Amino acid sequence: MTIVNTHYFNVPVRVFELTTPTYKAYYDYPVVNSTYPKSVIVYELTEAPAGVTFGSVEVTPAGAPFVSSIAAGGRLIILADTDSQSTTEKTYQVAITLTTPTGSVRIDPQIINSPIRR
Repeated sequence: MTIVNTHYFNVPVRVFELTTPTYKAYYDYPVVNSTYPKSVIVYELTEAPAGVTFGSVEVTPAGAPFVSSIAAGGRLIILADTDSQSTTEKTYQVAITLTTPTGSVRIDPQIINSPIRR
């Protein structure tokens, strides 16, 4: 039996109110390069004004090997990368919408999935 370890990536997301009602989001890793067959990528809202939470997440193209969820309270997005069988590099676009008191802000990080055999 082969045991494959899961690798974890934590991506801090900070949101600032520039002027009412304009918000700007910053994240430390616009591209996550996962070279492990199994990965968990966590987008964590580490700094934000009151009332700002993660609203939605979508990974494209369709059929991407990710299971996603937004934790209760809207402060974490968890993406489980389940592409353990692939041997070719693939790039996925992540569309994350943050809900603000006056609307929404969108960020568009990427995930490069290039699993290697260990």
